[in-house]
Amino acid sequence: MQTLNQTTVELNQQRLRIAPDVRVWPVRERGETVYRIEIRGLHRFFRIGYRESYLCSLLDGKTTLAQACSIAAAKLGRDAPTETETAEIARWLLNNEIAYLDENRPPVRDPRRETPAKAATTPPSAWKLLARFNPFWIKVPLPGGERVVAVLSRWMAPLLSAPMVFAGMLLILSALIGIGVHRESFLRQSENIFHPTQWAWMLGIWIVLKLIHEFGHAIACYRLGGEVNRCGVVFVLMAPLAYVDVSSCWRMPSRVSRIGVSAAGMFVEGCIAAVAAWVFLIVDEPLVRNISHTTVLTAGLSTLLFNANVLMRFDGYFILADAVDIPNLAAEASTTLKRLARRWIAGEATTQGQVNGWRGILVGVYGIAALFWKVSVCICLAITASTLFEGGGILITMIGIAIWVGVPVFNAIRYLAALREEDLLRFYQAILLGGGVCSLVIASVFIIPIPSRVRAPVITRFAASANVRAPASGFIDSLHIGDGDRVAVGDRLITLRNEELQCQLRELELESEQLELEQRRATGEQDEGKRHVLRRRAESLQTQLDQVRGRMESLTIRSTNTGRVIARGLESTIGTYVEEGDELMVVAGPRDSEWIALIAPRQIERVRDCIGQNVRVVSVGQAQFDSKLQRIEPRATDRLIEPALASIHGGPLPTRSESDATDASELRLLQPHFYAWLDVADGENRLPVGVRLFADCGYRTQTIAGRLREWIRSLYEASQKSNAEKST
Repeated sequence: MQTLNQTTVELNQQRLRIAPDVRVWPVRERGETVYRIEIRGLHRFFRIGYRESYLCSLLDGKTTLAQACSIAAAKLGRDAPTETETAEIARWLLNNEIAYLDENRPPVRDPRRETPAKAATTPPSAWKLLARFNPFWIKVPLPGGERVVAVLSRWMAPLLSAPMVFAGMLLILSALIGIGVHRESFLRQSENIFHPTQWAWMLGIWIVLKLIHEFGHAIACYRLGGEVNRCGVVFVLMAPLAYVDVSSCWRMPSRVSRIGVSAAGMFVEGCIAAVAAWVFLIVDEPLVRNISHTTVLTAGLSTLLFNANVLMRFDGYFILADAVDIPNLAAEASTTLKRLARRWIAGEATTQGQVNGWRGILVGVYGIAALFWKVSVCICLAITASTLFEGGGILITMIGIAIWVGVPVFNAIRYLAALREEDLLRFYQAILLGGGVCSLVIASVFIIPIPSRVRAPVITRFAASANVRAPASGFIDSLHIGDGDRVAVGDRLITLRNEELQCQLRELELESEQLELEQRRATGEQDEGKRHVLRRRAESLQTQLDQVRGRMESLTIRSTNTGRVIARGLESTIGTYVEEGDELMVVAGPRDSEWIALIAPRQIERVRDCIGQNVRVVSVGQAQFDSKLQRIEPRATDRLIEPALASIHGGPLPTRSESDATDASELRLLQPHFYAWLDVADGENRLPVGVRLFADCGYRTQTIAGRLREWIRSLYEASQKSNAEKST
């Protein structure tokens, strides 16, 4: 590692030499020629302009820096760097080990050792050692793994040839069309995707997909002339993921080639998802369909949330950077945010950035969005760890946050220390404004409660009194009405036939006649004891006859409401057998509807306070109605009363499918809910049955961190409950 003491060394009189393993080549960016520098031993890349590259070309170990500056001035004229700028360029070359003093040896390349430039902006070595074991992001390289990847990638290179890429695009397009045509079947299969029992499948498939994804990058990189520098495993919250370093693609002069390397992983995942989609559409085996369906969703969701996310330094970011021709987009965005912070918080007069025009606006917007995303991800990971791992998770969270925040805090302290020496007024300004912004961010997430409506899904359905059910078992003998007919109270609807009841009635009538003959004989014999016994038997028999005759009369079902008959396919039910209690039809009038709300357990305490009070009911079209909360069922249940509330039918509630003893499939809620009944708003009885509404039952005040912790804990508890049920 080289150091430079300006008090003892006159830099302008030194002779510098470019390191022998440094490569420089020109590229076109945003309409002008710039030069890229690669330190091949470290796989590090830099970017400089034309005048800096010309100055570097003069550093041959024989020419002093002052002589190089004079030669550059004669060649470049006004564009030549000044003596001060030349000294700054020289320091930058030395600190990044691109050049070295001619009197010294060439720098020794060790990827594990930091350059002086990087070491100057990072905390002490103990802190850097701790940062290598960040529990949220542990990167473990595999020694020699790049050689295995190189052999496999060269062997599989034909898989990403132009004909294969074209065929893959057709395959993906055909799979999208197939899923679109059979979307109902695909969505029906999705009803269990949020069930905790599926998480193990999703995690396993996700790991395999990411391994194949990284191989896609490696294959494309080798095919287009690059190489894999290193590979390994990165643990994100202890979840293993593969990674490959394809930074060598920056040697490629074509932006299209670099975009191809960045998009190769997503393309390979898309092809696998397309194959899985066709397997799902063709194969009928339940296990195979479940695995293929999970593969399609996992490949699609992971690609959209992670790889295609331009706010993270994954595939989408590099594609965007090459598309807008800003290779160092993240660095430019970070520099722009630092410059804005120094200007608005510390009052420092800053210079304009290197990227101007619409690209400058894009860099600023990207920097703000990326910062917001990183903070959100850090908070989510921290809350997830502290929630799932309890006491140990809190320790993990503290370590992770300390590591993430440590480096920026260290650099901020260095800046404030220098600012205090330069300008005490601006130092206090930076302390007040910067501390206020940080405190506001922390308070808004962890301290300040945010009020929000307690909103519960509501479904409109017919009241229980409108349902016509079979009073006894039997066959449907005749229909006296049709679907859509209007009926009044007492009108005949259906006549059932129950031969068992008829036989029972005839047997009872015969027994009654025989008993009557015995009573007459006992009267003639003047046997009072026998007459008393026979009279008691006759009374009991008459009670049975009345019951059976009542049931026989009930076989002619009559309407108890005045309204319209609602029954699909009623004519096809003639001759079919129905059990006692089976629903046959609905006879509903204008006021025979009810509104039922489903209350989540975390909201139940707040909603209970609203019993007997007015609540606001909102439709999907934002129409508002006034209602009153009547009552709440005391126990929660996972039974779903209306399929329209299920997520697979466009509803707000995630569900799972469960089979009963008769192998009949029934939708169940993933999380039990409480049922609540609302008054139907006056004048709104004509709302169609099955319409989804939302009820605003007051407000709740909770911090963002508290809401996220509550949501994660509910998922974790649901997973634990599912595993317990599965084990029993």
